[in-house]
Amino acid sequence: MDRDFVVDILPTVERFARKVFGPDDDKVTLAGTLAWHAWAAARPEQKELPASVWARAAVRKVVSGRDLPGVQASHFRDIWENAERWEGGDMNLTRDRAPGPERLAEEAEAYARFKAALNEQERKMVEAVEADLNVGTFDLAELLGRSPGRISQMRRELLAKWRA
Repeated sequence: MDRDFVVDILPTVERFARKVFGPDDDKVTLAGTLAWHAWAAARPEQKELPASVWARAAVRKVVSGRDLPGVQASHFRDIWENAERWEGGDMNLTRDRAPGPERLAEEAEAYARFKAALNEQERKMVEAVEADLNVGTFDLAELLGRSPGRISQMRRELLAKWRA
């Protein structure tokens, strides 16, 4: 680590993190690491910012569940939540966030009911979007023989029907 960071900024980051997180050394350490990572990547004029700026930014990142770039926050939370039981590579301790088969079946049935309730123009529009997720408003307008404004209105109406 750079001496300027260790002497000028790190003590403030640790003091503020202790104020927010209390005796949780892991979160205090993570806040220091995140502050250093941001400070090391900063431009020279940004490094002149007061230590409190770096402390607040690092604590905000820890509170929001962020970690170093390239590390997914959800895996980080899984490890910390299971830290007292963590014994190594046991994947049974990691939570699966994917919906189960029952939930997938419910969603498929709800989507089928939604599509069955659509009129012909709405069904054509939904099928065109299903076929090509990047289809634009003007392409849909040409396909359905409607104006782009009407296509935007139909999209809003479809979204309202789906949410109902």
